[in-house]
Amino acid sequence: MTIYVVEIPHQMPPVAWAAKDEAELIAKVNADNAGVVYERMTVRDLIDQYGEDDEQVADLARRYDPETVLYRADYLIGEGEYTTEVVSEYDAAVAAIGHDLHTAMIFTGEAEARAALAADENWALHQGLQAREALRDLLG
Repeated sequence: MTIYVVEIPHQMPPVAWAAKDEAELIAKVNADNAGVVYERMTVRDLIDQYGEDDEQVADLARRYDPETVLYRADYLIGEGEYTTEVVSEYDAAVAAIGHDLHTAMIFTGEAEARAALAADENWALHQGLQAREALRDLLG
């Protein structure tokens, strides 16, 4: 299943790109972003990595058992924040894609992308016509 992404920045021209699957999309997003896109670790892992003197780690150690799994996804839940709620790596990557854009459009398959191209209302937005062309060019 190919995933099609249309990125519409605030000022630069729109860009369309594709990933062959979720794993490839996640790898590209990780390579393109400086922040923590996704991290899954236990409280014990945090203590081992940052030490017990780190204020945030100490607070998490007080609140949770050492084997509690924590998730961090800077673009999804907030920079440097941890949660015990399960966070999907794909959802974290999707949030990272759109973090500094006017709009990000993601289509999970060629049929969905082509259907979106055919619907004029999808493109009635900032740089919509250019974004539509970028996707059309990508799809060939």
